[in-house]
Amino acid sequence: MEKRVLAVFLFAFILIAAVPAVLAQTDFENMSESQRVNLAYECLDHQIGNKTCDDLTTSEKIFSLLSVGECEDELWDDSKSEECWPAGSCDIKTTSQAILALDKAKEDTDKAQEWLLEQKQVPTDLTWFLEIETKNASLCEIGYNGRAYTTGIQEDKKLTGPAGNCLSPSDNGYWLEINPSCYEFEYEISCEETFLTTLLYQKQDSRTIHVLDEVHGAPEGGTTIEQIESYCLAGGQGCDYEGTLWAAYALNVLDEEVSEFMPYLITGETENRDIFPQPILNILTGFEDYAQDIFDRQINEQYWKSSHGRFYDTALALLPFYGDEYTEVDNSLDWLFEVQAEDGCWDGGNIVSNGFLLYSIWPRGYTGGGGIVPGDNATADNDCELSNYFCTSQISCEGSVLPSYSCSGSFKVCCDTAPTQLSCDAQSGTVCSSSEYCTGSKKLASDIEYGETCCVAGECKEKAGPGTGEPGAEESCEANFGVCEEFSCGSGYEQTTLYSCSGSQVCCVKDLDTADKKSTWWIWVLFFLIIIVVAGIIYREKITEFIEEKFKKDKGPKSRPGPGNGPFTRPGARPYPQRPIPRKIVPQSRPSHPTRPMAQRPIQPASRPKPKSPKELDEVLKKLKDMSK
Repeated sequence: MEKRVLAVFLFAFILIAAVPAVLAQTDFENMSESQRVNLAYECLDHQIGNKTCDDLTTSEKIFSLLSVGECEDELWDDSKSEECWPAGSCDIKTTSQAILALDKAKEDTDKAQEWLLEQKQVPTDLTWFLEIETKNASLCEIGYNGRAYTTGIQEDKKLTGPAGNCLSPSDNGYWLEINPSCYEFEYEISCEETFLTTLLYQKQDSRTIHVLDEVHGAPEGGTTIEQIESYCLAGGQGCDYEGTLWAAYALNVLDEEVSEFMPYLITGETENRDIFPQPILNILTGFEDYAQDIFDRQINEQYWKSSHGRFYDTALALLPFYGDEYTEVDNSLDWLFEVQAEDGCWDGGNIVSNGFLLYSIWPRGYTGGGGIVPGDNATADNDCELSNYFCTSQISCEGSVLPSYSCSGSFKVCCDTAPTQLSCDAQSGTVCSSSEYCTGSKKLASDIEYGETCCVAGECKEKAGPGTGEPGAEESCEANFGVCEEFSCGSGYEQTTLYSCSGSQVCCVKDLDTADKKSTWWIWVLFFLIIIVVAGIIYREKITEFIEEKFKKDKGPKSRPGPGNGPFTRPGARPYPQRPIPRKIVPQSRPSHPTRPMAQRPIQPASRPKPKSPKELDEVLKKLKDMSK
């Protein structure tokens, strides 16, 4: 009996011990968004404290400083003469991210910015064109490198001939192609008719033509000036696309001019899709087609995954949308809270991805008790719009930037002029439907609907089906709501050959038939077990009495062999009445009786107690039961 009772209480102890964990999980699931975010900050602080700043990598120090303001001195120690990071092999991307973190900590980063700009180089894979447009046929004079040349514009807008060795008619005859050896020259244009001039550019292995946002105009006899200002930042192997991308973002946050990097970044977007450049391009340009591309690449309406992992890439994807309301953003936040660990961290406590998530989605300042977290009773910090000004990207500000006013999001500036958006026709463009693709440059326009594109310097053509390899066919796995994985697809996804991934990766698309479903059966089992334990505690006395009664009935008369009741019974012997096996009773101590009222003495094997009558036995049992209460 003692073993059985011990097993019951041991099982009860285990279940009761599990109750705090279940209650803690319930508390965690019932936390508000603000509480969850505060818990995430506490968890990241804990992770940094456990590792200590001295033992962190340079990237971990950067995102620790960006998010919670830790490891500033240690980050400086990782630099080369406070110019670039890491000290051993200066890297453009790492240096740019270090500038971001140190600037947020109100540190002077002038030396690092100078080092970045020293890495400028003219991209060699871009072809540039000069466009001159007049309403009627006209003669125009173009001066450069100390000389002037004349060219004519016909009624059909085509040019009549070259303008010196640097400018020759393009293949279509509408523009003047600029010789690469003449990119550094300044071009001064004057026409007999009112005219407009601008620069166009094209990647050498692409058919897409891009138009600079800046267009210049002058009346007849007036003058405009055009000059190519296009650079990349070069590493050891030439132009570094990802490094230039992060450098432009960092310089933009510091209110520096970055338009000279945009031609290289815009034309290189397609071939660098694996590093997911669209979020930063959306920040730098404000173009809505980049935002749509970001949303199109969301996986399972939950997260993003490109080359850095789903938590890092989700933080990158949400970087442009701080303070904005989009269904895709809300879905991703719901997913983040679903997969958040009870300690508050994501991604197993990875410092880089956790720091990036907090910086991107729930940023806080380093002083004044932290920044605004959703759900906190804080006042709005967007005094720019409250003061009737306009929050835009710096490159989209057509007036003056007002640095004394703030906007939500680290990349927006306060502009005193409302951004204007021309119609597609006013930009000399054509509206392409969702079933068409543009062979030229895609521009924003005030008169296009969702799915349409304003096509400038090109034409609209029907899209081909996937897998055909024809122009307009969307072959990318991510663009077709898939995810690229190494070797094989994970649970809930199946492999397809219709779409492509980079390298040896395979394209995985959602398999609705085998989609993962969350299982919560164990919670219900634990819930019912807890109810059983609680009921057992409440009714423990009745359960104990029932066990004793059952034990006496089933085991009492047969538990001990004796005369007339077992293998040692002698023929004709008079049977002895059986007495119950005595139990050691330890009564509860009481204040008025500091000592035990009765001591249990050992039974002497040589003596045999006098048999008691049934009535006496009942009285003894009753006394023992009273003592045990």
